[in-house]
Amino acid sequence: MTHERTRQHNVVPWAFVIGGWIPNSLAALAAIAIAFATVTPRTPITGDPIAATCIVCGAKATADLLLNLALFAPFGAALAFAGHRARRIALFCFGLSITVELLQFVIPGRHATLVDTVSNTAGGLLGALIAAVAMRWARDRAGAPVRAWASIAVVLVAVNATGWLLRPSPSSFPHFGQWTPRFENFEPWLGELDRATVGAVDVRHGLSERWPELRAALASEPRVEISGTMAPPATRLAAIFAVTDERFNELLLVGAEKDDIVVRFRRRADAWRLDSPSVRYPGLLTGTVAGSRFELTILRVAHDGCVVLDSVRSCAPPLAAGSMWTLLRPGFAREVPPLLLSAVTLALLMLPTGLLVRATSPRHRAFVLVAIAVGLPLATRAGGLQLPTLLEWVGVLVGLGLGAVVGTLARRNSAGLAASVIGKNRRG
Repeated sequence: MTHERTRQHNVVPWAFVIGGWIPNSLAALAAIAIAFATVTPRTPITGDPIAATCIVCGAKATADLLLNLALFAPFGAALAFAGHRARRIALFCFGLSITVELLQFVIPGRHATLVDTVSNTAGGLLGALIAAVAMRWARDRAGAPVRAWASIAVVLVAVNATGWLLRPSPSSFPHFGQWTPRFENFEPWLGELDRATVGAVDVRHGLSERWPELRAALASEPRVEISGTMAPPATRLAAIFAVTDERFNELLLVGAEKDDIVVRFRRRADAWRLDSPSVRYPGLLTGTVAGSRFELTILRVAHDGCVVLDSVRSCAPPLAAGSMWTLLRPGFAREVPPLLLSAVTLALLMLPTGLLVRATSPRHRAFVLVAIAVGLPLATRAGGLQLPTLLEWVGVLVGLGLGAVVGTLARRNSAGLAASVIGKNRRG
């Protein structure tokens, strides 16, 4: 009897969700993904190094913090599913994180900081907490409808907020025009400019006397016109024209990288210290000759704007419905197709809804599906994003399906566990 009570006391309920080997395998895969994301070499960036004891540093501090939390959350959740308690999960996450940070001291292009260890460990514990709460909710039919509707609302608000964060954000400080500036970490652009206008404002090099008008223009997705003499191709990003404020915040950048024109502008996400994507117009500089005259017109400074170089026109596609990942690390698009990343993002967002809706009645499930089918397009359009593509709808269905499977297994295994424990107690 004492032995059985000890076993029952040591049971972690969510450890029996899907069996032992599956969550252990998921934890191993999560650890491999962490290693791939953190200890592979990168191209070193010059400039002031980030202090190893820094807690919240840099223009993208919020993005780095959230990315660190998200990176270790699946690892912590898998450990929770495998039956480990919070103290052991924290130890595993801290050990893995400190190993990564020590390795980053000798890996090119990597920087070890104190905030990484703290946020990684916190991310693992957060993932374990989410797993525990999710499994408890999956077995609670009484509150499932309200939670399911709440989860849909959170998803729609998150999608709409993504579009809001990616809109232009002006600065309240005096503005400076920058003609062919020599920024740190940029390749020099060796051409010349003779004219630059933003909206109706003529922008010369130096402090703009009409900077309040320039500020208003930048906030309204303006037309930008630049003309001058073409430079040789740049192997890295080179700044052709820029607008900055007195605190050196980049408000607008028009650059060249190989055969591409790159446009960056300050977004609301930058004010929140998140990341934001550049707008790239590939191949627009193909065939240009150094020393020749050029006229570059950006018809609208926006993530779905168009550019005309002499007589060649190029337009950028609108951001996808699941573009939330661009707020954390837009550079992921160099390794994974952006549309696939958006589909995965929507799948992860929809997973809690699938888990919760599985515990509701068939009528509620039908209403939830209709709400998603109608609400998601409305939320994307209201946020200025592209309507969901077919691949993104597949991601939505995959997320709902995976959540439903986890919820079903949670209820079935918890019932079997309860019956097993009752039977053992009776025999004892």
